[in-house]
Amino acid sequence: HDSWIYKLCIAVDGDVFFDPSPHILYRQHENNVVGLSYNKKRIATRRWKNLINKNRERSREAKLILDNYSNKCSNKKLTLLKRIVNYRTSIYDKSYLLFNREFIAKSFSKTLFLKISILINRF
Repeated sequence: HDSWIYKLCIAVDGDVFFDPSPHILYRQHENNVVGLSYNKKRIATRRWKNLINKNRERSREAKLILDNYSNKCSNKKLTLLKRIVNYRTSIYDKSYLLFNREFIAKSFSKTLFLKISILINRF
């Protein structure tokens, strides 16, 4: 849910504030089924599995935002959402997502997985 709210907020040019103070208790341990994992090998394995198994989840989310909130999006965001929705059928849109320097993730490795997922139509 956090991810969906964040993406929707960004799409409609909302303000995102990150509060460094925790407001709920969340217990992490090494055997968690879900949650954060700090083992680099486990993180890489999970990313590859997600890349292979996810079936265009992000482009579906972009379509939902486009279909339901386009009246609240700026022209720049509408253009980006349309490119994300159409990247599988438009070489122009796919190229834009692959080579645009602003369309990146938080880190090099996450950006690499992002670009690979676009390249193999799993974005």
